[in-house]
Amino acid sequence: MVPARSRRRLAVLCAASGALVACGSGTNLSPTFTILRNPPPTPNQLSRQVALIADSHAHYLYGAPTVIQTNVADWFSASAIRPPQADLWGWRFLRWTLGAIHADVPIIHLGDVGDISCAAEFEHFLEEMTRVQARKRWVYAPGNHDGFFYGNYDGITAPVSLSLWAQACAGSAPLDKAGVVSSYLGALKKQGSVPEPDPGFKQFAEQFTGQEAGTFAYRRQGTEWAYFQRAAWHVRHDERWGSWIAQEVDLSWSEAPDRAPAQRVYAIVIDSAAYTKRPELLPLDKLPILGTAFAPNAGLRGDIPPDELAVISEWLADAKRENALVFIAAHHPLSALTDGSRAELGALRAKYGDRVILYASAHDHGGKWIVNAGGATQWLELNVGSLLDSPMEFRYLQVLRTAPAPERVAVYAPLRRLTDLWKTLTPVAAPHCDDHVGWEPIDAAFPIGYKQVAIADVGKTEAEILKVLLASLDQEVKAIPSADPGAPWPDPPGGGPHFGSDAAVRQAIATAMQSPDPKQKMDLIQSLAIRVSDRFPDETTKQGRDTRDWEMCQVMWGTKYERAGARKPDPNDTTVILPPETP
Repeated sequence: MVPARSRRRLAVLCAASGALVACGSGTNLSPTFTILRNPPPTPNQLSRQVALIADSHAHYLYGAPTVIQTNVADWFSASAIRPPQADLWGWRFLRWTLGAIHADVPIIHLGDVGDISCAAEFEHFLEEMTRVQARKRWVYAPGNHDGFFYGNYDGITAPVSLSLWAQACAGSAPLDKAGVVSSYLGALKKQGSVPEPDPGFKQFAEQFTGQEAGTFAYRRQGTEWAYFQRAAWHVRHDERWGSWIAQEVDLSWSEAPDRAPAQRVYAIVIDSAAYTKRPELLPLDKLPILGTAFAPNAGLRGDIPPDELAVISEWLADAKRENALVFIAAHHPLSALTDGSRAELGALRAKYGDRVILYASAHDHGGKWIVNAGGATQWLELNVGSLLDSPMEFRYLQVLRTAPAPERVAVYAPLRRLTDLWKTLTPVAAPHCDDHVGWEPIDAAFPIGYKQVAIADVGKTEAEILKVLLASLDQEVKAIPSADPGAPWPDPPGGGPHFGSDAAVRQAIATAMQSPDPKQKMDLIQSLAIRVSDRFPDETTKQGRDTRDWEMCQVMWGTKYERAGARKPDPNDTTVILPPETP
């Protein structure tokens, strides 16, 4: 259905076919396309709505610091290190978004569910998806941060324990690409055992027994709708970076359960982070002429192996026989694929023409429409921004057909900015969400202070991050006291320090802040991080809502300053209070 409430709407009407030649975001859209601010009047619905989310980036906090998480890495990617509040409370944005997405709308996550690629990050993602999978079907396309160290390269060395990856994941474990695909296959199987499961997931659960390579195809039962239609995968332990999974989901809409759709609409969800060469940190593949001898950096280039491309070709051929419309969804934008992968996808699009109506991507956190250059026509790309990095967002996507004649296909993709949506769903009086900087001993630059230390100084960067994490926990306890501030805190299940009151917690934080020992600081943060949030787990209560709102707000303005590179107002800020007047 087309929701009546929408602040930002864009419909793109597609009416031609042609071959993809090259990729670029500065190309003019052909006049054969029509751009609308609102959905077309009285459209005929071809597909259900699907929610496209991406780049939720759960971050494992408790490993050893490495040079990868310093301002050197930030030169290459502005989100290499995030505001510490985002690492501490970023999990709230995936959970909150999953709850805010319309009921019964299926979900496609376009990848980068982790950050360092530690096992604990992927486990957290699966836990959050499990919370909603009984009422929201979901699939996922792996990203470069899912199976590659900090999203860049296959950083496992021999012995594994000496690798930077193992050190950064200390207390958890590195999660390579083979592990990602294996874990995800297990999660798909679990979707088949929920109450009233999707018929496709149910059949998959019955057939999947842990095969490391295989295919699945849903056997349609009459006119029943099944979201999960097909899967193909290959878990490669010998060349783990080449492991991949592709999936097909059915988004077709029909007027009644016993009626077939007017036209089938499928999404083919592909793995663009599966490499024929082991990804390396230095992007030497970009060297002129000589570059073909080198492997790509996974953060700069996506890749699609030949056996996965063969599956995509087969599925597109089947869609053509059904007269179905298809869009392809992947983590990497077309322009970020290796030349070979981009050419292969372009050839497939040329072969099947206007039946392949759209390419959906994520990865660069900007969120935009991309016009890919072509011959007579062009392949339009919808790039989805991050759930965690500003401007936080996701999109709904739906395929329509205009009416009356001449009919044309329309892609309707309303944008949802989390900051705007959060304000509409949160009481105006929600406390503790203003940008206060009177936190002792923190100064006004603290949201991005970790960027302002000496180049590649691991120790000072870690000290800045730990300082902000401790101060943030201290201020939360101060701003939102426990139900009985003088009562003892429950001891953590795995052991940890005992606190007799809120005041005792704040005193422990103050003591740790003065300590030169980073381990003492991190041990306290690890003991407190979940305990502080879990004091009020029920978000239907005022204190539960206040806790959620406070933590989300700290991340929102932290990522805002990260994007700006300084603590300063952005165009959405309405008021700035000036310093006290001089007598």
